[in-house]
Amino acid sequence: MAPASSLSWCGLSPNTYGAFSCQEEKEFLTGKAFFSVYRFAVDPFAFLSLGNGVACIASEIPERIPIVNVPTLILPGIGNSDHAHWQTLWESANSEFVRVQQRDWKNPVCDEWVDALEQTIAKTGRSPVLVAHSLGCLCVAHWAACTTLKIKGALLVAPPDPEEAGFPSEAIGFSPVPLRSFGFPSTVVASSNDPYGSLGFARSCALAWGSHFVNIGPAGHINSESGLGNWSEGLALYQELTA
Repeated sequence: MAPASSLSWCGLSPNTYGAFSCQEEKEFLTGKAFFSVYRFAVDPFAFLSLGNGVACIASEIPERIPIVNVPTLILPGIGNSDHAHWQTLWESANSEFVRVQQRDWKNPVCDEWVDALEQTIAKTGRSPVLVAHSLGCLCVAHWAACTTLKIKGALLVAPPDPEEAGFPSEAIGFSPVPLRSFGFPSTVVASSNDPYGSLGFARSCALAWGSHFVNIGPAGHINSESGLGNWSEGLALYQELTA
């Protein structure tokens, strides 16, 4: 059996103790919607039954992500969110989470992104919660300034400042950022060492948008490089918006 540090998505049959393929176990776990975030410990010999004749190593059970019944739209930033990003982990664990698909992730045009969001919300049926990261936050701000559709709330994480030198030149039409109050509950989350936007910028956006403001300290751009895993603090803030 592989050492715990090298296992990923692996489960064991109580009869054969043969490892499933990683893809098979991923489909089983996410299909059951019990466990979908993959943080492993070191004891490789404690077993826990998951039902249906499947057991796994108890110390390697991923952290549980709460299952929600609120439609939730994921809005990544430029380049989309990769497999290790907290947005992707949340989406993998919840069937109610749907990613807003963009035509071009690498060369974003604000009007196109706003239109994709508008169409996705219109098709959702129930008022969703929006979970935006980086450029997705600016997309939400522009959408809120022109829509008549209703949403339940929005979690806006690491909004980038278009006036910063590091703002991607490929992103067209996102500046100036609309600074008017939203007609829905929202929370802006910022990091004290985000290379794409200062705390001052994020705080000013939150004030203008009528959003709750949260500073989580030094966490970079609050993305996969920040090493947050499923980011339990963010999940708690998200759950406040679903109440």
